[in-house]
Amino acid sequence: MATLLVSCVDGRLREALAELETRLGAEDGDRLHVPGGHLVLTDSAREQGHILEWMDAIVRGHGVDTIYLVAHEHCLAYERKMGGFFHDEREVIERDLLAVRSKLGDRFFSTRVECFVVPWREQLAGGGFGEAEVIG
Repeated sequence: MATLLVSCVDGRLREALAELETRLGAEDGDRLHVPGGHLVLTDSAREQGHILEWMDAIVRGHGVDTIYLVAHEHCLAYERKMGGFFHDEREVIERDLLAVRSKLGDRFFSTRVECFVVPWREQLAGGGFGEAEVIG
């Protein structure tokens, strides 16, 4: 199974992403890390075009059959886009993930797209990220 994991560049996600890749059996898959991960596919057409070209090359060149979109709470790219962290952050992230999943499904019709959110857990010592949760 060939996979592509698209996620944010945030280094704080390393453990959560490694755990998710192990859980999915995708340790040897391709990775595309950009600020905000999938968020770039919700914004400017120019930026979308670049990311989609990279994804096209990976999906077609490596025979990817599953794309994993992984977002996270307390993302600086979302903070920048939304003007700060906000109470319905998770709801907005999930809505964007599902919209991007639909867009990618139309483009890569024979490739499955799955969505995950890595939650921020205040109760962890000093705050931290929990285990990635499937969306939709």
